[in-house]
Amino acid sequence: MTKPAPETPVEAPKPKSKVALFAVLGTALGVINLGGTGFVAFKLVELTKPADVEPEEAPVEAPKLPGPVAELPTLVVNLDEPGVPRYLKATVSVQLRDPEVLPALELAKAEIRDQFLRYLSTLRIADTRGEDGKTKIQRELLARVQGRLGTDEVQSVFFGEFVVQ
Repeated sequence: MTKPAPETPVEAPKPKSKVALFAVLGTALGVINLGGTGFVAFKLVELTKPADVEPEEAPVEAPKLPGPVAELPTLVVNLDEPGVPRYLKATVSVQLRDPEVLPALELAKAEIRDQFLRYLSTLRIADTRGEDGKTKIQRELLARVQGRLGTDEVQSVFFGEFVVQ
């Protein structure tokens, strides 16, 4: 009797899993679908953009540059301090909105200087201290020069020098 040859286990070929096949196909179709959807969305957005039509431009005004600055003669006044002689020395400049106002300012310089001197001589030392005091004085001088030349003509008043002794 012959001995049968030992059988080596031979594995039978396994059929490919249909689930894996469907998973691969489903993923591939999903990627294709996502790419196609993105492409269509991009084209729709591009089509809904307005055409390159130049909008009607409103007339743009050039920014208003600061006007000319005219320096007034230095002012020296006695402050209103009883019993103690105190002085204020100030150099004041006036900024105009338009250079065409310069001749009117030149004609009114004496009157403006007189108004400034009269106002400044009513001040006390306490009125001249600190930024708030100087800002108040500046506003008052601006109101006086605007009263003479017109509020639309004078933009600002500047101190070049402001000394109290």
